[in-house]
Amino acid sequence: MKIPFCLIFIFFPAIISAADVFPGSTLHASNSENSRDSPNKTFILSFIQEAENTYFAAIIYNGIPVWKAGGDPGGAVNSSAALRFLPDGNLQLVYTSTGFLVWQSNTAGREVSTGKLDDSGNFILRNGSIQIWTTFDNPSDTILPGQNFTVNHVLRSDYIRFASNTNLTSPSLVLQQPVGIFSLFDPMLSSPLTMARSSDYGEVTDDSIRFVKLESDGNLRTYSSARINGSGNC
Repeated sequence: MKIPFCLIFIFFPAIISAADVFPGSTLHASNSENSRDSPNKTFILSFIQEAENTYFAAIIYNGIPVWKAGGDPGGAVNSSAALRFLPDGNLQLVYTSTGFLVWQSNTAGREVSTGKLDDSGNFILRNGSIQIWTTFDNPSDTILPGQNFTVNHVLRSDYIRFASNTNLTSPSLVLQQPVGIFSLFDPMLSSPLTMARSSDYGEVTDDSIRFVKLESDGNLRTYSSARINGSGNC
């Protein structure tokens, strides 16, 4: 007796997160509700207004910009600006009325398929599972916990610049969370070198995060701020 059989085809759809951003998306400076959140709502990608008709496309934590497209003051725009994720994979800050380009990620033609703001505050452009560009690798004036500030990375605030030391083999400045130590890691060192300790060293709990900012006066300062998981607001 012949035993009948059949072929069963099972299709597994691609897993897409609600936090994913796709080419063709646009954020407008004129619409404060127009934003993208990290999955746990801790960070927001949106425009933030800092003065009368002065806006920045930024990643925001608890009302504080921790990354700005184009930096400060280079990325300052008015209410007619937009942050566009183009079909060619490029992220652009432009004036919609004139098309004037303020800043771009230079990722056109690199087969970028999605963007996502993760729970560490890193906005990542991907080709599938491959990272093409990240805000952690292109900082403006802030270092977040888990962000490696390494060779060729530069912090800018106004006209002040702070660059990583290229005299070591592979240095990386890291803010250790939650203890509040700013450390230098490098294969040449037998152990991490403590660069600085926050004034509240060891006191901050997991309910807060620390971050390092380069200020316009040239100082690097460590800040502590209450964590806002799940609030959805900054």
